[in-house]
Amino acid sequence: MCTAGRCSAGDATHTGCVTNANCSVGQTCTTDADCTGGGVCLGHLDCTGLYFGAGRPAGIGLPGTIPDLGLSYSMVASCTAGNPDLTATTAADVPGGCPTPTGTATYGQRHCTSPGCLFGAPLAIPNPSNTATGTCVVNFIANRPGAGTGSAVCSTGSVNSLTLPLDSQIYLTGSLEPVRVCSSCVGGTPGMCGSGTCMGGPRNGMACTPETNALNGSYPTSHDCPPPNAPNGQLVSGCPAANGSFIGCLPVDFGLSTETQTKTAFSSSGQARVFCGYCFDPDITISFENPPHTCTADTDCTNGSFTSCQQQSNGAFRNTFATTVTETGTPPNACIADGADHNATLVSVFCIPPSYDPIVDPSGELPGPGAVSLPGTSKFLP
Repeated sequence: MCTAGRCSAGDATHTGCVTNANCSVGQTCTTDADCTGGGVCLGHLDCTGLYFGAGRPAGIGLPGTIPDLGLSYSMVASCTAGNPDLTATTAADVPGGCPTPTGTATYGQRHCTSPGCLFGAPLAIPNPSNTATGTCVVNFIANRPGAGTGSAVCSTGSVNSLTLPLDSQIYLTGSLEPVRVCSSCVGGTPGMCGSGTCMGGPRNGMACTPETNALNGSYPTSHDCPPPNAPNGQLVSGCPAANGSFIGCLPVDFGLSTETQTKTAFSSSGQARVFCGYCFDPDITISFENPPHTCTADTDCTNGSFTSCQQQSNGAFRNTFATTVTETGTPPNACIADGADHNATLVSVFCIPPSYDPIVDPSGELPGPGAVSLPGTSKFLP
């Protein structure tokens, strides 16, 4: 039975992840022998990994480390044929948690799914080969059509779709230490209120609650500890004016599913393998149109000298010969109406536009595709 209520989905239990590799001729594979057309098996996408950028080797290694312990609430607004229709929650819909410092987002704002809510803890993207290009990313749910909406299947727990468009705020912090690019919350225990201490940023030395585990030298992070030079010393949703290390936002059309998501490359006049096309000027400015103008063919590009549909380079994820990107999720395969925790994996394959920053785009191979898998648990709350 489907009834109105709210569901929670968190990234707390890392199980049930399925990944695919692809032959250079487009088939799914695990070894070269699977490529019957004579192609080469080009590798798989790791569970819990964040992949981004086009195919040319760049300084930032992949996959990136995704913050764990994420928690987001969706509301069941209605039912269609007995299955939940999901809608966004507001901060007021989220059950109480740790108090948050003055000037930072409330606990509810950190776990809701309507525009202006945060999505996950601060994301660290260090670049050990060139520490000055390390970035800290803060993801807000953007005010774009469909934000926070989706659909699920009550009998299996499958999430057909969950639309979460993001404004990804980019902080070009370099490394505060060898691999620490976000302010961190050290010395504490996740979920134990005020048990840590901010290291770096406008709240350096003040109490904080860790929102991730110590995954590596870049973590734990917490929204209690905003990045250095955050606008007005705190996190502000949307895309405020650039300030200090804050260089702007990337509008990312992000959508999650427990099913399979795939992108296939196409050819344009300028490149042979384009996953995420943006109109580009190949002759005069040698730059991408600003604001970003998406395209799937050169004929979509009609503004001035921006006549070519391209991404940063051919391919995907530091592989110039990639032709297909596939992520396969895992549903709970259980009735979610029982109120129990059920293992699941949400996945997304998406496009990342140019940031127009001369450091960030070459080091991250942007614009280009992105892919992520989020193993965790889902639960229905009455």
